Amino acid sequence: MGGISTMLAGLLITYVIGCAFFIYVCVVADPNSSKMAQYMTQDLPQLLSRKFEQVFGKSTLEKLNQILDRALQLLYLAVVLGCWVVVFWYVYPWITESKQVSNAHKYIGYTVFLACFSSWRKACNTRPGIITAKSYERYNHYPFDNLLFVPNKKCDTTGIIRIARSKFDRLKYNQNVPRYDHFCGWVYNTIGEENYRWFLLFLGIHVIMCSYGSGVCILLFYAEIMEDKLFDLVFYDRVSGQTVKADVWIISQYMFAKR
Repeated sequence: MGGISTMLAGLLITYVIGCAFFIYVCVVADPNSSKMAQYMTQDLPQLLSRKFEQVFGKSTLEKLNQILDRALQLLYLAVVLGCWVVVFWYVYPWITESKQVSNAHKYIGYTVFLACFSSWRKACNTRPGIITAKSYERYNHYPFDNLLFVPNKKCDTTGIIRIARSKFDRLKYNQNVPRYDHFCGWVYNTIGEENYRWFLLFLGIHVIMCSYGSGVCILLFYAEIMEDKLFDLVFYDRVSGQTVKADVWIISQYMFAKR
């Protein structure tokens, strides 16, 4: 167990350092004042793009960019579907074996699974609302703050007078969006007045999914630990040859190795 613990600790430290570096260069640091942030977020992507175009051609680069535009959606499917495969393959049989965790959690899980991907699809496909001459009055119901949004100011691109809290969307629709919030790569959609509620539903369901799934797993671990009386056991360390009385860390390693 000592070697496994060292490897897990090393992976955890590497992961934390990598996340801290990514957050610093891509979120915290200002590319205008940080050479590292400028290189990682501007210079390096442009350099790789030029080299790729030289080797494979402009049309291939455009196709690659189209795929990269959807990269977060693909990552979402890989991560969330992967997690659900683990749940269906490993956790559901464990629920069946457990004497203290009800099988009803499996049916609740199917419901959460469907709600999860239904809300994601809805958030992906629902338009945020588009401001045109015909729809102008429909969306013109927010007060101006006279700071970011002032009356009678025209959009430089469309020529339409800008409504308070609206913004021109350059990433997907190329139109003015009412109550513009942000562009979300996970759903590859601009979030505005018409789809804001669906985006919040998408977030809420995924919070529920993570919380509920974690709760069921904790119940399964706790039930098995109590049923097998693992805290009363003594474990044998093959590396050192010593016997070790069970504690939280040792039982955690044992359970993760077993399950």
